[in-house]
Amino acid sequence: MRATGSNTAVCDAIFVPESHTVRLSDLREGKGPGGALHAHPIYRAPFIAYAPLTFVTPMLGAAQGAYEIFSTGLRPGGARAASLLPRSPASRCGCGAAADLDAAELLLRRVVDTAQAPTPPSFSVTGTLDA
Repeated sequence: MRATGSNTAVCDAIFVPESHTVRLSDLREGKGPGGALHAHPIYRAPFIAYAPLTFVTPMLGAAQGAYEIFSTGLRPGGARAASLLPRSPASRCGCGAAADLDAAELLLRRVVDTAQAPTPPSFSVTGTLDA
């Protein structure tokens, strides 16, 4: 995990008291110990509702930053001549990338809203699929 600031510590033969542990099954069900201490719904949200945000948010930000650098080079006065822009495959690709990034951000915002909802989200499948 280069450039993340993460460090690895390896400990052998140590004792961790049960009071310092959390069962993964409790986190999956939104029953972590924070729910008894805090009123905010995030403490009762299932782990799957918020954990992916720690990975997705920086990746989306990096992609948006890369797109911004890319699109700056396509603007008049940038690296490419303005007369070439309408015909440029890079220009057409950039429009698709912009739409993908907007959609990804909207989906991410929906996940955040779901994680902070007053009632935990349901992950059960409802309805039937017709063949």
